[in-house]
Amino acid sequence: MATCLRCTRVQKLTAKKGFRCRFCGWMRTLFLGLFLLATPHARAQVTPVTPLTALGYCQITVLTSAVTLAGGGCTVPALANAVYLSPETQAVRYRDDGTAPTAAIGMTIASGATLFYSGPITNLQFIQAAATAKLNVLFYQMR
Repeated sequence: MATCLRCTRVQKLTAKKGFRCRFCGWMRTLFLGLFLLATPHARAQVTPVTPLTALGYCQITVLTSAVTLAGGGCTVPALANAVYLSPETQAVRYRDDGTAPTAAIGMTIASGATLFYSGPITNLQFIQAAATAKLNVLFYQMR
């Protein structure tokens, strides 16, 4: 016997890999040992594990030497603890260990790619891997 979590009616469990309520149509299926919840029409609902609050945007256009977010002209919001980073036109290198990156040393973010970084964003330093790079930055607060 099983109880439907949606309509709370008790009924006989008929399938080994899943359960469909014969009263309301709600379905619970077993996939890789985990129970997944689905509506009768199998619409997936995505709930973020950690909600983000948008706090601002900035573009750093001068990356000829290693700069922090604040040193690149960004006003870093006080509550920001996460950023999306997206280089434009050229790749950008970064480090978050307090050491300045160089054009050849550091973690690379390719032009057009996006990196989500959470942690102490004041430690981030950036430099262009090739001339004319720009870096778009979105600031967020993770709760």
